[in-house]
Amino acid sequence: MFHETLLKLRETAKNIIVVSSDGDSSSLSVKSGVRYLNAAGLWKA
Repeated sequence: MFHETLLKLRETAKNIIVVSSDGDSSSLSVKSGVRYLNAAGLWKA
């Protein structure tokens, strides 16, 4: 459902980037033109 909403938003916007902070490793993936960036440890103090 979240990805479907992003796809609809992508029709009106140029770039959609989802940023999360989960786990111990960073990653970047692209699914249907939506970029998912996982920046491990980003929110840790």
